[in-house]
Amino acid sequence: MKDGAAQIVGKTITGVIVKRAKEAHEKPQGQLFLLFDDNTSYEFYSYDSPIINTAGCDQNTSFSEVYNYMDGKFKVEFHAIKNPDSDQVECKSIYP
Repeated sequence: MKDGAAQIVGKTITGVIVKRAKEAHEKPQGQLFLLFDDNTSYEFYSYDSPIINTAGCDQNTSFSEVYNYMDGKFKVEFHAIKNPDSDQVECKSIYP
């Protein structure tokens, strides 16, 4: 069992990105990215419905890198990100 999710305990989340596959046959069907203030990110993904942990945090990750990751196969459905200039959380839902 992958237990990389333990690495996120105690981190400060600065952004959340949820993605869904553009095509029904694509796998995984869903992704949930947590972005942290130490420039790491953590991905949860689902092939059908349950969320599955990945092996661990990706180092030195930016919002734009996660947002654009696999953009040929996935579209962003939601994002929430802390603006470093204002400390305000910006949320956006994007529906088809």
